Amino acid sequence: MNKSIYKIGFFILLAINIALMVIFSMGPKRPPQRPMPNQIGIKDEIARELGFSEEQKSQFEIMAKAHRENITSLEKIERTLISNYFDQLSQENPEEKKIKLMEEIQAINREKIEVTFSHFEELKGLCAPEQLEKFEEVIAKILPAITNSGPAGPPPGNPPR
Repeated sequence: MNKSIYKIGFFILLAINIALMVIFSMGPKRPPQRPMPNQIGIKDEIARELGFSEEQKSQFEIMAKAHRENITSLEKIERTLISNYFDQLSQENPEEKKIKLMEEIQAINREKIEVTFSHFEELKGLCAPEQLEKFEEVIAKILPAITNSGPAGPPPGNPPR
């Protein structure tokens, strides 16, 4: 009697597992990972607007990757500092620690701005004289997207999150 109950239970669980595997494998597919906002579009737009050659595009890709790695590293540090800052809500006398953390957060933001400025200087050095004529216009066009200082709402063509 006991063995038959276990066998029945085993086969029921096996059937449920198989059914779940079929449902999950046949179910709706997850949408592909979207690239980080502003990154792919901005790089392509800069290269297109400035009329970069294939060699310039290749060099720009390397520069952009290094810039993104720098910024990602700084943003990771910044997230940790911000988390530590808000952890001070649970402390008795957080003022001194809060001030120090805020100064560190500001220093990280300053460094992010300086790294981005240096990146654009490097980009400017990559341009030929005729491309330099368009450089300021291109930077002015993309700066709001980079600094998140553009108009409110998502950019055209991107769904809201």
